[in-house]
Amino acid sequence: MEANSSAAAPHREGIPVNGEQEQGGTSPMVYVFKLLYFWPYLLVALVMGLAAAFIYNRYAQPVYNINSSLLIREDKGASSMKNLDAMLMGGGLGGATSTTDNEMGIIQSYALVDQTLKELDFGVEVTRLGQFSREEVYPHQVLVLEVDSFHPQLVEMAIEIESAGKGRYRITENGKEGSLYDPLRFSKIQEDLGSDEDEQVASDIRTGTYAFGQWLEGPHHRFRVLAGEMEAESGSRYRVQFHSHKALLDQYFGKVNVEAWKKMASLLYLKIESSNIAKGRCYLDKLMEVYLRRNLELKNLTSLNTVRFIDRELSGITDSLQTTESRLEQFRSANRTVNISSEGQVIFQRLEEYEKARALEQGKLKYYDYLRAYLNEQRPAGEVVSPSTMGVQDPVLIGLIQELGKMSAERNAMSVGTRRSNPLLEQLDEKIRLTNSAIRENLRNLVQNSQIMIRDMDARIRSTEGLLATLPRTERDLVNIKRKFTLNENLYVYLLQKRAESGIAMAANLPDARIIDAAKKEKQIAPNKALNYALGALLGLLVPVAVVLIRDSLQNALIDRQQIESVTRIPVLGVIGNNTKNTALVALQHPKSVISEAFRSLRTNMQYINPGNPKQVLLITSSISGEGKTFISTNMASILSLSGKKTVLIGMDLRKPKIFNDFGLTNHIGMTNYLIGKASREEIIQHTNYPNLDLIPAGPVPPNPSELVLSERFGELIAWLREHYEHIVIDTPPCTLIADAFEMMRFSDINFYVMRQNYTRKEMVRVVEGMRLNGQLQNACIAVNDYKIETAYGYGYGYGYGYGYGYGYGYGYGYGYGYGYGYGYGYYEDEGPKRRKAWWKRLLP
Repeated sequence: MEANSSAAAPHREGIPVNGEQEQGGTSPMVYVFKLLYFWPYLLVALVMGLAAAFIYNRYAQPVYNINSSLLIREDKGASSMKNLDAMLMGGGLGGATSTTDNEMGIIQSYALVDQTLKELDFGVEVTRLGQFSREEVYPHQVLVLEVDSFHPQLVEMAIEIESAGKGRYRITENGKEGSLYDPLRFSKIQEDLGSDEDEQVASDIRTGTYAFGQWLEGPHHRFRVLAGEMEAESGSRYRVQFHSHKALLDQYFGKVNVEAWKKMASLLYLKIESSNIAKGRCYLDKLMEVYLRRNLELKNLTSLNTVRFIDRELSGITDSLQTTESRLEQFRSANRTVNISSEGQVIFQRLEEYEKARALEQGKLKYYDYLRAYLNEQRPAGEVVSPSTMGVQDPVLIGLIQELGKMSAERNAMSVGTRRSNPLLEQLDEKIRLTNSAIRENLRNLVQNSQIMIRDMDARIRSTEGLLATLPRTERDLVNIKRKFTLNENLYVYLLQKRAESGIAMAANLPDARIIDAAKKEKQIAPNKALNYALGALLGLLVPVAVVLIRDSLQNALIDRQQIESVTRIPVLGVIGNNTKNTALVALQHPKSVISEAFRSLRTNMQYINPGNPKQVLLITSSISGEGKTFISTNMASILSLSGKKTVLIGMDLRKPKIFNDFGLTNHIGMTNYLIGKASREEIIQHTNYPNLDLIPAGPVPPNPSELVLSERFGELIAWLREHYEHIVIDTPPCTLIADAFEMMRFSDINFYVMRQNYTRKEMVRVVEGMRLNGQLQNACIAVNDYKIETAYGYGYGYGYGYGYGYGYGYGYGYGYGYGYGYGYGYYEDEGPKRRKAWWKRLLP
């Protein structure tokens, strides 16, 4: 019973061409077997990747997510209409900027971060140094370092401190150099001097042992280390780094992420990632505190400016009131006059009314002058004193100033994180400019009205003062003094009332936001242990996989049968293994070997190439010399003769005759002699020592071998041999170098094209396919020679044998794990435990 080779495994009606594989390319299973062949290498790389992930997870500094929440109060009335107008101006809801969006920008603004860091003690960073890890210490309870703010200090440098016991510590590393920094101004000294360059200054901190609480002072430093928990630790090491305010700004600006709870919601979540939980919470809480404080200060700014304006007015009126009060007391004491007559009382009340009205108009004029100067200075509209505070009840002016304040606040909020070329910002600037112009125009009208009122009051006062002439002189003087006192008193009381109202309004103000949740730790976000293990395993596998695949792509020679089947439609009739014997006549001298069985499979599969022809002419050729066509020819003829078929082997490689050596025959007379007419057919045929096998050697090397092949005598010889032999095997020269093989294909029934593993170039397969398409190769099939299982990256992949090389079938189309019958290592004489190459050697081409 003959073994079924993998080449013949698909079906028995005929050998299929490789059209499907040509379209689909190389089967993925080929790469799977290639990679599985290197499983020790993959296993080692996988373990190394997981070990690297474990080390990283063990010693990487953890990063935590710190969260807090803030509720923004929004005006549900006019503010909503204002936001709707902004949405319409922006071309739709997508372009709108809500109050919440503006506040989110303010929370992340550079100014707010700057003020927050100025109120925190982040300028000194303390890190505990472990064997393989580092951990920042905050708050500074273990090691408290106090810096003298009135003394220059080197920053952007680090020192290392080690506990020395007995109330002392040791500076083991004093840094190299840093920048000179002024702690009071929060800036580097070079910046204060107008220099843009960051000049580096050599460190003047000396290494040595010092006592806790001792001041360390030099031209560029002054600080001391206070006793903390470190004093009780022996041998503990810490790294102290000094940071400038600008370096902290660069580190923390943009670090806080602000998100709305839901779309259009005013509940904000503030998030920051920090490796130190306490430090992250401290920064986030301080940021919210500064934000609320600044928001309240902005709301109180109008009331505060009103109080300051009234205080300036009160300072002048207080002096006038005291003066008139003193004169009134002196006059009454001197003249013993207490009451005014009824007629004088009427005149006094009338004068008091006119002068009060006149004083109010003069106060309005002062406010108009103040407002005009305020607008000329282009100061923020939110700081202006309210008109109603000074008795101005003009609804147009009040409405314009309120609108200007809203637009100014909206512009300040919108400008945070927005380009100046923003169309909404440009439209808002234009509206503010138009409102300023309207206020100035309205002020001109109001000033004119007040001046008219003052002139009218002056006329009435002069008319009423004329009536005083009818009164006695003493009473007349009393009325004049008392009316001035009453006027100053009324103005004083009026201003005190307005000041009290502004103070109450300022005390009643609350921030437009409130803290819902203080900063708290949510979860650890780095290192992500599961992800790191997955990445470690993936990278550990990718590296060897990449090495194997790159090695395979750089290999220009054929490695496996699949590479042939993916390019050409010429069927692969079979594969012949590596010959480990000391003879080329393996089929004859070792009939039970694996290679002999492979040739039997090749003999069996021939019937599917040219079925129904009992007498066949087989032509063996290849691309280049050295691919084993002579070895295939010799053993193919041998295996045919062993089946009882009368076979003749013809050596047609006239340029390099050598086939006769394998049989121990001579080459004196051969095909060359016959083709030139110097020998008969019977003379050139030599009988071998093996039954049913004859040989026609090439003979002496002729000067014109190609012309001899074209001779009619060659065709006559083939015709005569067909009558006397059942099989004719022709060994030809390489067809890509010499055209002799194509000439002889006119007489052949089956054309074997030999390719050798790790020898035939990959591009030669395309050349053969081109020959098929051009019609040069008819009834062609491919035989793969010198096939090594190890090189092919698989067990049993090739000619269908697995462990034991028994009679069995492989998985799929010629590769897989075979199954043998019987015990031990199988039925073949050359089987037994083979020592495989080390896995690391298999990486080499």
